[in-house]
Amino acid sequence: MALTQTDLAQVRQQIRLIMDPMLMRLRTELFNGNVYYPTLTDGLISTTVIQQGVQDGIEQAVEQGGLVPSIVQFIAGEEIQTGKVVYYNGTNVMLASPTNSSHAGKIIGIAASPATNGETINIQMYGIMTSEVLSFASPGTLFLGTSSFPSLTIPGGATYVQIVGVSMGGNKLLVVIDPGVIVT
Repeated sequence: MALTQTDLAQVRQQIRLIMDPMLMRLRTELFNGNVYYPTLTDGLISTTVIQQGVQDGIEQAVEQGGLVPSIVQFIAGEEIQTGKVVYYNGTNVMLASPTNSSHAGKIIGIAASPATNGETINIQMYGIMTSEVLSFASPGTLFLGTSSFPSLTIPGGATYVQIVGVSMGGNKLLVVIDPGVIVT
């Protein structure tokens, strides 16, 4: 299914809303000679969400003027199916749950391949993703759902809400992990 002009306009708008502030901060940090580490700090939690190897790859890509890869490899800390939202625990990627507040702000992407515990897994960190295991009734904002899949609705019983992307309808989405978290 080809993208229509309306689809492209919606994607561009969502990218600008989410990415522009993050890119400005990245540019500021790089030009000041500092290393940029996305973190969440709220008094109890201070977590670097990108492991050093990934960080080194990002720095190298930026320094060479290239694009940062949208799919990055990690080690799965448990069995993970394609299409599920994951967070980084400091060592591995694990399934994210909207009912576990310790996952808030640690979400890094959506599994682009399946893996079992200890295997290498491809994680889509941003960009357009198409997967036969995903199905969205309509375009709209995607949140972390109760089964770790992206969902068009905020799940009941959630202890936090985090946007993970934008549905383009069908089995296509724009992965855009919003670092902002709403605690319920």
